[in-house]
Amino acid sequence: MILLNSVKAVAESLAGLFRVINSNHEFNPDVIDQLCQLSTGTVSGITKLVETVKIVRDDQLKGPIALQSTIAILQNKSEVSHSQEYSGNEQLSISDALGTLPR
Repeated sequence: MILLNSVKAVAESLAGLFRVINSNHEFNPDVIDQLCQLSTGTVSGITKLVETVKIVRDDQLKGPIALQSTIAILQNKSEVSHSQEYSGNEQLSISDALGTLPR
């Protein structure tokens, strides 16, 4: 929804620019000021859109990275448990392995 709102803001800014350009054949100071304001809004909207896309992309990457980290930790724990000699019923519990996961 955030991404959609950002795209909508950019589209509205661009539409405003096109409207002003098409309706005014003479560029007086008022029209130039209006174009400057609309241009600033468009650039701001594009900047927010790029930032939003980066945030969404970063959030999507966190899932696989966290999963890979978890797998690596579990593999490391498994290798450690296999290389050590346990006496009796000593085993690496799941809660011990999960206790080292990043939160």
